[in-house]
Amino acid sequence: MKHFYNDDGFNVFRLPTAWQFLTGEVLGGSLNPTNWAKYVDLVNTCLNINSNVRCIIDIHNYARWNGGIIGQGGPTDAQFTSLWTQIATVWKNQPRVIFGVSILVRTSLLKPSDPRLLDHE
Repeated sequence: MKHFYNDDGFNVFRLPTAWQFLTGEVLGGSLNPTNWAKYVDLVNTCLNINSNVRCIIDIHNYARWNGGIIGQGGPTDAQFTSLWTQIATVWKNQPRVIFGVSILVRTSLLKPSDPRLLDHE
């Protein structure tokens, strides 16, 4: 990432990860300590590039868990909220971390029961 900042002037980095990776394949589970530590290292690497760099935490699952869509027979809204609550608890006081809850969501397929889960554009 640092070379993109130094050579190309990039100052916002999207850091994709899978929901399954962060919870160790346990839907609704706690963050897996080993996998979470790896992701925290990635976020910290991003944050340490420069004080004007922003890092987007991106759960890159297209609002799904193994194909099941959130709130439509797949994961529940509560399970999705639990994941983001765990993540936000760690980074809530870091203004340079962006919670990318609406990135790459196929809104034509997603109809969550709680519309606050998405930042509709």
